[in-house]
Amino acid sequence: MKTRLFIPMVAAAFLFACSDDTQPPPKTEGPITKTEAGPPKEGGPATEGTIKPDTTPAAKMCQAKGCAADADCTTGIKKCDTATKICKGCEKDADCDTAIYKGGCNTTTFACKMCKATADCAAAVYKGGCDTATGACLMCAADADCTKGAANTGKCFTSGALKGSCMKCTEDKDCVDATLGKFCDTTTNTCYKCKADGDCTKGTSDTGKCAAKFCMGCAADQDCTDAFTAAAGYVCK
Repeated sequence: MKTRLFIPMVAAAFLFACSDDTQPPPKTEGPITKTEAGPPKEGGPATEGTIKPDTTPAAKMCQAKGCAADADCTTGIKKCDTATKICKGCEKDADCDTAIYKGGCNTTTFACKMCKATADCAAAVYKGGCDTATGACLMCAADADCTKGAANTGKCFTSGALKGSCMKCTEDKDCVDATLGKFCDTTTNTCYKCKADGDCTKGTSDTGKCAAKFCMGCAADQDCTDAFTAAAGYVCK
């Protein structure tokens, strides 16, 4: 049970670390370009060229539409921050299932903490013990603790947002698992899904379109509905 719970937490951290949290870049006006100068006015000098911005829109991708109340949030991320419309894991210790989360609520990240001490983590699974600063049970402390396979590159993050996860890559061949993707971003040392639409295959959790290195590109809400369950509440934006 702890293993299944840990992977979504790590995946979430992965999304924030790589995306881009998973948010596409905002639409912004591009570089200022200058048009050719106009012809001279009758009896006067040539007119100066006009200045206009490049307004090419950013690619859209499927994103959570946000929440209006706790009922809009799924189990495990069950509290709605109505100011930001973002679902949170907790606001106080009582929001966390103490049978699973023994560390209470992290009121900085609003996530339930798995541990207060290494004894709270199953040693066979979490070989890196407990990170008492974040309350996370760590899968690894070194590469030797990782076994390459599903959602596991065989390499360990020993620091940063993904500390204690077996998801580090240094080259594309580390990224062979469909869950993580097949390309390695050597700047962040994380695997990603795509460089172009051809790297995506339309189906479950895949719209067939690449945006911000994820196969979650879209042109309309229907693209998101086709790839994700209605309960996920994804919209195209």
